[in-house]
Amino acid sequence: MTKLRSERKQKKRRWPKIVGIIVLLLVAGAGYTYYLFEWKSYDIADDELESIAASPYETNLSERRGWEDPAEEGVSTADVVDVYESTLDDIKETTRRRVAEVANRALADYQAQDASGDVSMPYLYQKYTEAADEVERQMDKAFEEMHSQMVDDLRQVGGDTGEAELLREEYESYKRDLRRQMLSEAGIGF
Repeated sequence: MTKLRSERKQKKRRWPKIVGIIVLLLVAGAGYTYYLFEWKSYDIADDELESIAASPYETNLSERRGWEDPAEEGVSTADVVDVYESTLDDIKETTRRRVAEVANRALADYQAQDASGDVSMPYLYQKYTEAADEVERQMDKAFEEMHSQMVDDLRQVGGDTGEAELLREEYESYKRDLRRQMLSEAGIGF
C-alpha cells in the first residue's frame, strides 16, 4: 500500500512540472513571435516605397487662398472655411492615393515572395507598417500646417476659430475611418 501511495505522490508531483513546461513554452513562443514582428530589424530599404510614403504633401495654400491679408481684403469667414475645406479634401485624396500605392506594393511584394516560396510575414509587416506610419506622419504634418494657417486667417477676419476645430474633428474622423477600412480590407477588422 505504501508503494501505491508513493507512486501516486510522484504522479501528483509531475503535473506541476508538466504544466510549468507547457506554460514556459507558450510564453517563449509568444515572446519570439512578438520579437519577430515588433523588435527584430529587417533590411527594408526601398527607395521607391520611401518616395511614395515620405514625400511631403503639397497643399498650395498661398495660391489657393488668393489673399495676402484677409482682414484688409474683405475676406469672409465662409471664404476662409471654403478654402481650407477644399485643402483638406486634397489632403484626403493624396492620402487615399498613397495608401493605395503602398497597399499595391505590399501585395506585389507578398506575391513575389509567395512565388519564390519564401514568404516572410514579419518582414512584410515591418516594411509596410513603417511605410503606412510615414504616410500618416506626412498627412498629419500637412494638416497641422493647414490648420494653423486657418486659425490665423479666421482670427484676422474676426471669424469663429471653432470652424477650424470642426475641420479637425472631420480630419480625425477621416483617419479613424481610413484605419478601420484598411484593417477590414486586410481581414483584421474589429
